[in-house]
Amino acid sequence: MTSSQSGPACDNTPLAVSPAWIAANREVKGRQHVTRAWWIGAANMGGSVAFGVSAVRKEWLNVARTLEVGPIRRAFTVILPAAAPTILTGMRISIGIAWLVIVAAEMLVGGTGIGYFVWNEWNNLSIVNVINAILLIGLVGMVLDQILAYCAQLVTFPE
Repeated sequence: MTSSQSGPACDNTPLAVSPAWIAANREVKGRQHVTRAWWIGAANMGGSVAFGVSAVRKEWLNVARTLEVGPIRRAFTVILPAAAPTILTGMRISIGIAWLVIVAAEMLVGGTGIGYFVWNEWNNLSIVNVINAILLIGLVGMVLDQILAYCAQLVTFPE
């Protein structure tokens, strides 16, 4: 990045580098790892939204065009219901990635959070607490995934 450009130096960093970037820049902002996890999840979700919208059947769009449905109404009555299952699948993937990044970033940055707790207990050689925390992390991730899977079932209709 040159000095004439503005913004963070690592906007397009891969997921594996993100925790290191957060640890190196932890003095910049208070809870930067949460923001970074949100951006990583949002980028993944943006791709699933684009894929879902592009996969809407052309017949449905042609019927809406034939019925002279306006663009706003077409978006909410044709495109969004057709793309919703794909969007929710992308949300499931995104929340899993964001959960992983938040826990890993908390381990590196330290101070608060379940990731910090795991790292601190590991350093204190309290293996029971480490295992319990890992099980809690997995349980929370599984619950979040199941909630979004249930939501995806609500918006998926057989053809």
